[in-house]
Amino acid sequence: MAARSRKTTQAAASGNSDSRLISVAEYPSVQDLAANLRFDPAGGRVWLYDHPVLVNFASGFNEQRREIIDSVGMDRAREIYTRLGYREGLSYLDIARHIRSPEHLAEYFAIGPQLRAMQGFARIDPVRIEFDVSLGSFYSEVIWHETLESQAHLATYGVGTQQSCWMEVGAACGFCTTFMGRPILHREVECRALGHDRCRAIGKPLEEWGDEVAEDVRFLQFTPFINKLRHRRAPKSRAGIAPSASSISEDGSIGDREIVGVSGGFNAAVQLIKKVAPTAVSVLFVGESGVGKEIGARTLHALSNRSDKPFVAVNCAAIPEALIEAELFGVQKGAYTGATEARVGRIERANTGTLFLDEIGTLSLPAQAKLLRVIQEREIERVGDTKVRPVDVRFVAATNLDLRSAIATGHFRMDLFYRLNVFPIRLTPLRERRADIPLLMDSFLKRGVLRHGKRVSGFTSHAVDSLLRYRWPGNVRELENMIERAIILCPEDGPIDAHHLFTGGEQLDAPLYVPGRAGSLVPVAELSTPPEKTVVPFDWSSFARDSLHSTNLKDLMQEMQRAFINAALEDAHGNVSQAARNLGLSYGQVSYCLRRQAGGKDGQARSAAADS
Repeated sequence: MAARSRKTTQAAASGNSDSRLISVAEYPSVQDLAANLRFDPAGGRVWLYDHPVLVNFASGFNEQRREIIDSVGMDRAREIYTRLGYREGLSYLDIARHIRSPEHLAEYFAIGPQLRAMQGFARIDPVRIEFDVSLGSFYSEVIWHETLESQAHLATYGVGTQQSCWMEVGAACGFCTTFMGRPILHREVECRALGHDRCRAIGKPLEEWGDEVAEDVRFLQFTPFINKLRHRRAPKSRAGIAPSASSISEDGSIGDREIVGVSGGFNAAVQLIKKVAPTAVSVLFVGESGVGKEIGARTLHALSNRSDKPFVAVNCAAIPEALIEAELFGVQKGAYTGATEARVGRIERANTGTLFLDEIGTLSLPAQAKLLRVIQEREIERVGDTKVRPVDVRFVAATNLDLRSAIATGHFRMDLFYRLNVFPIRLTPLRERRADIPLLMDSFLKRGVLRHGKRVSGFTSHAVDSLLRYRWPGNVRELENMIERAIILCPEDGPIDAHHLFTGGEQLDAPLYVPGRAGSLVPVAELSTPPEKTVVPFDWSSFARDSLHSTNLKDLMQEMQRAFINAALEDAHGNVSQAARNLGLSYGQVSYCLRRQAGGKDGQARSAAADS
């Protein structure tokens, strides 16, 4: 068996022995991918590892594409297909983790373009691909041959003025962004739909592109959506009032934060926030602890007509029950012993602006009753006062509790729930929006580096893989804290590795799958008993009797030896030394067998090539 040639180089980057510049000039064999492709024709199911795969005719794809373009227009269709490709590219690394080792980064990376070819979208040849995950450097130039999209576009619309390989761009961006742990943007610089002879794309980190990529980013939409506010007029400051925490900075962030994402759950929440922001109705954010409910509330305020008015946040769980009334409604002078001066409450401070009530489910029933009256009547009375003060406040609440269950147990008022639940917005947990992890990693890294004044080159591939596999019980807040901790622990000018991140007792739990009775893959944890491994012993006696008159022992042993050595070489990716160890033989014995197979000097050359 001819050893597979691997034209990859790995060189240490200057000043950092942990950094490796990987250059990919040729892809490895796709045999490992093909071995994980399974069909169930009777059940109508196809899998690549544990990922369901859809087999469709190109003619159906072409017709679907034409219908969408004719229905929503070229720009909107481009956005749809680019984002579909992006989400598909995100899944490739999950497949790679189960099939190839991240220790061989060139082969690990190659699974992205190879999967595109296996799916029939395009054959992708590398012109120049170089990356260093630890330093965050990336450059890619590839040729897309006979892409499904360009063929469909040319057949329907002919040569025009716009590129056509939208899904290819999205898939390349999604895969490389996940692989590198930072936003990577690909642009199609040549396209057959523009009259070129081929389709060619270049990929680089987002910040390395100039202003010319504004349109590409618009279609991809993986930058902070709040950036759209940067062109709005800045809020006017008012004397005596500190700038609101929701002020929009030049980089588009809210205070020192930004809301980023590309996942379906993220974008669903974003669309709801954008729709309800211009109104004055009450909004209830629901979701697990740490998903970013306060960031969502601040974003809602920033997008509203009250953006230049106060945003006042109240953590209901952090205020003692005896003080909650005074904190919300204020205190009049002389109301009780020690009240030597009048104090404005949180609701009054939020007048004309937004009041954010976090952990609303922890409020006591008496406090709930008084809050309900404020929402209904839009007026308050300070503690110890008889004067009624009108207020114009937008109420935004958040909870990680199931308020309907709290109503059933008598811990939350039904009438208050319906006053707050006018427009509910659910924020999905991070484990359900893993597509957003690379963007959040990049955002938190930049912020942490500025905060601590420390130079960090990026993330190692092991760190990226670990962050994508972790289940995130603490959600976005846990990710932010983990990266800040890693920035402190990692060496100056060095990359963040997994051992810098997981130092707080976090457990990585990659699920294991086995075929279920119906043929589908199910998690081992869901089985009542662990699956037993069935071993069927080989019947050597029957094999010998059947083979006795068709071959002799000498020829049979040579054939078996050749088959074992070829299988071991394939398993060791052509490395003779590793194959010898797996076979329990010496390097010299395997080399001798290879020379005998190929004969003379050719066999020696083959042995040397296999070990290179």
